[in-house]
Amino acid sequence: MLTIPKGSEADITELKSKLDSHAAEIQDELAAVNTKIGDLNEKIQRYNNILKNARDLRDGIVASMHDYIEEQPEGWTDGDKGTAYNDWLEGWEDADLEFIRQAEEIEVDEQDHSETLGDLPLEP
Repeated sequence: MLTIPKGSEADITELKSKLDSHAAEIQDELAAVNTKIGDLNEKIQRYNNILKNARDLRDGIVASMHDYIEEQPEGWTDGDKGTAYNDWLEGWEDADLEFIRQAEEIEVDEQDHSETLGDLPLEP
């Protein structure tokens, strides 16, 4: 065979057109999804800003709890009240108030298959 089969050139043109059309649809959808991810990240940032206030409040309370322990007589922490207080303190210290991680934009592999198909030689 010294050239591609008859009619293949028209098939190539049709396939290139379909690939280009679907690639454009993919890019449009990708842009819409990434816009939504941007909106989501704005909401996550606002949430994390409020969460920072909660963390600051917790840290202040924990600091006050430590100050209270320092004011107690030696050995107080070994008693029932001291043990209960330490358990309470640990609950506050261990509270999971970690920031929510923002979502990453989605990437899709390049859709350059139409160009690749069109660049194939029709004859040797």
